[in-house]
Amino acid sequence: MGAQAKTKSKKHTGRIRMTAWLMIIIVFTAVLGGSAEVCAKEAHARTVKVGFFAFDGYHMIDDDGIRSGYGYDFLQMVTRYVNFHYEYVGYDRPWDDMQSMLLNGEIDILSSVRRTQEREEKFDFSSPIGTNSVVLSAAMDDERYTPGNYSTYNGMTIGILKGNNREEDVTSFAEEKGFTYTLKYYNTPKELKAALRDGEIDTIATSSLRKTAGEKILDKFATEDFYVIVRKGDTELLEDINYAIAQMDSVEGDWKNTLYYKYYKTSTSSNIAFTLREQEVIREYSGGDKVLVVSANCDREPYSYVENGELKGILPDIFAKYMKMCGIRYELYAPESREEYEELMTTGAIPVLLDARFGASLTEDYGAYLSPSYITLNMARITRKNFDGNIHTVAVISNQGLVQIEGELLDNVQTIVCKNRAAALQAVLDGKADAMYVYAHTAVKYVNEDTSGQLVYTILETPSYDYSISVTGDIEHELLGIFTKCIYALPESEIDDIIAKYTSYSADSITLSDYMSANPWTGVLTVTAVSVLVLVIVVVVLRDISAKKLYEEEQRNFEKLQEQMSIIDALSSEYDTVYLVNMDEDTFQLLRKTEQSAEGREDFIRDLVYRTGYTDALNRYILDYVAVEQQEEFRKQTSLSALKEKLPDKGILAFHYQRVYKGTVHFFQMNCARIPSNDGVQRMVVGYRNVDTVVEHEKEQQRLLREALSQAQHANAAKTTFLSNMSHDIRTPMNAIIGFTTMALRHINNTDQVRDSMEKVLASGNHLLHLINDILDMSRIESGRMHINEQECNLSEVIHNLVNMNQSQIKAKQLEFYVDTYMVKDEDIYTDPLKLNQVLINVMSNAIKYTPSTGRVSLRIIQHPSEVPGCAQYEFIIKDNGMGMSEEFLKHIFEPFEREASTTRTGIEGTGLGMAITKNIVDMMNGTITADSEKGKGSEFRITFDFKLQSKEMNSTRIGEMAGLRALVVDDDFNTCESVTNMLDEIGMRSEWTMSSREAVYRAQKAYHDADPFHTYIIDWLMPEQNGIETTRQIRRAVGDDVPIIILTAYDWADVEEEARQAGVTAFCSKPMFKSDLKSALLRANKLVPVEEETQDWTQADFSGKRVLLVEDNELNREIATEILEEACFEVDAAPDGTDAVRIMEQAAEGYYDVILMDIQMPTMNGYEATRIIRGMNRADVRRMPIFAMSANALEEDKAQALACGMNEHIAKPFNVDKFIETLHRYLK
Repeated sequence: MGAQAKTKSKKHTGRIRMTAWLMIIIVFTAVLGGSAEVCAKEAHARTVKVGFFAFDGYHMIDDDGIRSGYGYDFLQMVTRYVNFHYEYVGYDRPWDDMQSMLLNGEIDILSSVRRTQEREEKFDFSSPIGTNSVVLSAAMDDERYTPGNYSTYNGMTIGILKGNNREEDVTSFAEEKGFTYTLKYYNTPKELKAALRDGEIDTIATSSLRKTAGEKILDKFATEDFYVIVRKGDTELLEDINYAIAQMDSVEGDWKNTLYYKYYKTSTSSNIAFTLREQEVIREYSGGDKVLVVSANCDREPYSYVENGELKGILPDIFAKYMKMCGIRYELYAPESREEYEELMTTGAIPVLLDARFGASLTEDYGAYLSPSYITLNMARITRKNFDGNIHTVAVISNQGLVQIEGELLDNVQTIVCKNRAAALQAVLDGKADAMYVYAHTAVKYVNEDTSGQLVYTILETPSYDYSISVTGDIEHELLGIFTKCIYALPESEIDDIIAKYTSYSADSITLSDYMSANPWTGVLTVTAVSVLVLVIVVVVLRDISAKKLYEEEQRNFEKLQEQMSIIDALSSEYDTVYLVNMDEDTFQLLRKTEQSAEGREDFIRDLVYRTGYTDALNRYILDYVAVEQQEEFRKQTSLSALKEKLPDKGILAFHYQRVYKGTVHFFQMNCARIPSNDGVQRMVVGYRNVDTVVEHEKEQQRLLREALSQAQHANAAKTTFLSNMSHDIRTPMNAIIGFTTMALRHINNTDQVRDSMEKVLASGNHLLHLINDILDMSRIESGRMHINEQECNLSEVIHNLVNMNQSQIKAKQLEFYVDTYMVKDEDIYTDPLKLNQVLINVMSNAIKYTPSTGRVSLRIIQHPSEVPGCAQYEFIIKDNGMGMSEEFLKHIFEPFEREASTTRTGIEGTGLGMAITKNIVDMMNGTITADSEKGKGSEFRITFDFKLQSKEMNSTRIGEMAGLRALVVDDDFNTCESVTNMLDEIGMRSEWTMSSREAVYRAQKAYHDADPFHTYIIDWLMPEQNGIETTRQIRRAVGDDVPIIILTAYDWADVEEEARQAGVTAFCSKPMFKSDLKSALLRANKLVPVEEETQDWTQADFSGKRVLLVEDNELNREIATEILEEACFEVDAAPDGTDAVRIMEQAAEGYYDVILMDIQMPTMNGYEATRIIRGMNRADVRRMPIFAMSANALEEDKAQALACGMNEHIAKPFNVDKFIETLHRYLK
């Protein structure tokens, strides 16, 4: 019917006109209807009067009347979800008037309001619309105040807005930090800024929603949510606002941070707090004769290059932004060649280089130091458009300096060495090289400037290079701190704008010839379109002359077409292109083509124009499009002679072939269907269609089968390897046990040799037990018998136990060990402490095991907010610089039986189950674990859990006796300084920090002479300038012996304790430091609690007068247990079976035994049954007597079954002697 409509439309132009007018009427009616609907909806819009007080950054109106700001943008986002029409009221009124205006009905809503009890009585609050803090700021050039040094704040005059409820926050902050102040009140932010400028006030305390341009921020505190408020009882309005906020939270992403970043995160230096020393350096370069000389590579376009004798590019432009932020005068030195630049770099002739990419170690070798990375450059591959995916030859340049950027990308390929990048690019264009590798933005520039249109680029994930600013040791080191602060302050968007400036595509210089060369098909289609347009005009002019003749001819064609379409619909409705072929006359006619695929349209046009015979057209098609290796066979099968022979019998024939179009291979099918005829002429319908989807589906099924087979083979191979490893790994400790036991027996009279042998037997036995436990854990996981036992837990205890357990290995391998916490405020949680410990110790022990001697291992614990109510998120980061793992192994690291290499190759024993067990436990605890590693560089594991917080009332953190006293934290790690000072603030002390041990001594001396001394010093043991003991010694000389000094360390301090005490150290505290650890250390150091008793040595416990019944069927186990119990002065009676135990208890006098130790699996009566019978005896002693299960069955269900039958404890074999005796002491003390 579609063909019929097209034919008639050519002949009945009146109908066309009528249809066109009908469509215009329909569209016009729809528009009017739509407008009416819009008007109807508009009529129902609610008018909402908004309190639009002036507040720079939140509510703003420029000279042209354009509104903007965080609050304004929020209101506009609300209208996406509810039908509000706003009236903006009160831009000329102060904030202090806003709440009364809301109460008396002058406005309907007011935003940026904090929740207080007084306000909740008058207004209803929406869901939160953002977070703000109190910002204490001073004039940028005011050097009286140093951030964090609160003694400098004393006596300051603080300006504050009337009625904004921040006075209480300022008061609390000043009391907490221990400084005095005076408040002055102002109506508007404009008045505040004027007062600061005129010297009426020293600082401003306002919401962080005010822009602070031209001011430096001293402190941020009292962070809270802010809201929209409405009058009490205006429920409908509040519900609409909350509905919109909920939709924004769901749809608009992180809209609160987006708005905050838009209006408050500027690239000016107003929020950068430079230190006094840094400000002095800035003054020297900005106002004096000093000029900073800076340089970069001269031929790394667009990053840095020389044009007309000037150094230009992305890196110089970014550096210009930094210098504008700090005000330093500088000049760019343009090297004449790459060789000159390398000489500048290695000799340090230029003090500042913008493109240091060799890492801190190599840079330090040249006497320079690095800023943080400020731009990361990815690599890209440039190839021609007809690139087949195989790289044999790569164009490189002759001199790339110290490190070739291509790196491992040149492995297994040949290289063509070119003079420069332009020559290398030409080599790719000329086909002499398959590819060249350059930085990503260089690739973008080259491809955009390629007028031939033959080049394309592909961004690569690796390698990538971090670029930093290097500063030589010959100039002021404070410059590095200034650069660092500017780097962190400059928004990424401004860097992106600079990059876009140098890489964006410009068509100004593209000629028509260039465009046609780059886009040949566009040119062809343009010419074709123009030709068709001319043809249409000619047809329109001549249509009246030949209308009747055309009509009659088209009518006949239409009748024939109807007959053909019925054939097509019946035989080939699924085909994209269909031809009717007269096999006797070797002619054909196009019957149907679809627009389903853009490919091949030129085929249709060509066939219609040429009107050649079927055989000629088919041969042309085969030659142009069929894959070369299939052409001969396809031509033979589809020839008219072959089809005439086969079609009468078959009726329908199908042929599959590969069609090549613009270098891409597609799978096609050709179907030939015979058409019965009464006139004796042989005809057929030939259809072509793309069957990529069908073939891809079949390939996908085959791929899935191959993957399944590969996984099965991989699993089988892994298990085979596991069994092979286990054969070796289990025999190794067994061999040691047997061998050293034999040696001990042979030298039984040599006490030292026997002790040495027994210690090695014990170590080998513990290792063997670890291997067996891994296998059993994996078995429990796979059978679903491992469970999580959530209970109250103290995170500090878990982490300190973990560190203590690994100290001996760390010390033995002489590893650098770093451990700290960051923002951990909640230690008391609910979790399974055993499973948490197992996860952490599995990862930590691997880090230690695979890190060579003198390497580095670190553990960091960070607390984040959790999306789960009543919970906090804890992130554990374990990092090392050890052997690392390959990218391939990382894909399988959490699979059972997987190891990077066997024990025999690495010399490191293990089951290959540890990480699989860890991953399963993490999943069971609803956590996540990720691994990142590079071969030869080390690994990093990140483990995250959401733990429920304990809601019980905890003791106050504050120490009344220490409230307001000064404390100084000294640590070279910023996060530790920040974390410890936050905890000290919560305790009530006035805390300060420094990352320099020398500065700590200076500040101690100054505070002492200023008669405002520090009451407590907390000093890290390992500092780069000098260690904590030497720092303690110098502080003691300056301030005397009365001040407590606490040393922080992640190591066992036993070896240095004597020296430290002599130097004046009061106490030690283990890292990581939790709040409870800090409080305890302060109480001990200040003698506010009694000295703790020494830890009990359970090996010396005395149970004289206590009698135990030992029930054990294994003679060797019975002998070992008896020996241990008798050493603890127990009187021991033994029973070999449960029945004997029941008999002995029946015959024993009441109270004769104090405790029963019961094995579980025994031949005649098991331990469960024996316990039930004993507990059921009609006597008082058996109901209160402790009965302990002693069993090698250590599963959770075994423990539960032991408790269910009446036992008190479950002690797993082989048992730890100290814990065994401690448990007995707990019940029998």
